[in-house]
Amino acid sequence: MRERAMRLAIVFVLTVVDIAVFNRYSNVIWRALGRDPWARVGLFALLALWVSSAAVIWGHISKDIRATFCEQKPVFSPDPAHDPNEPRRTSNV
Repeated sequence: MRERAMRLAIVFVLTVVDIAVFNRYSNVIWRALGRDPWARVGLFALLALWVSSAAVIWGHISKDIRATFCEQKPVFSPDPAHDPNEPRRTSNV
């Protein structure tokens, strides 16, 4: 559980830093390299790689979060009057 929380914190901080860096430097990089068409293709390819890697990381974290919630949820029998561990009269023992 603690490892999952640590991973979530790391991914959250990494995402916030990525967005901040993109907002700060994307305009300067685009002005410097945006005139060359091949540089534009490269910049868009790097941006696509960046976004896809963030999506993969968040996908893994979402599975961790889902597993954490499933572990915390108590398991109830669908019929509270019937306990599957108790032998019944109709069972062949």
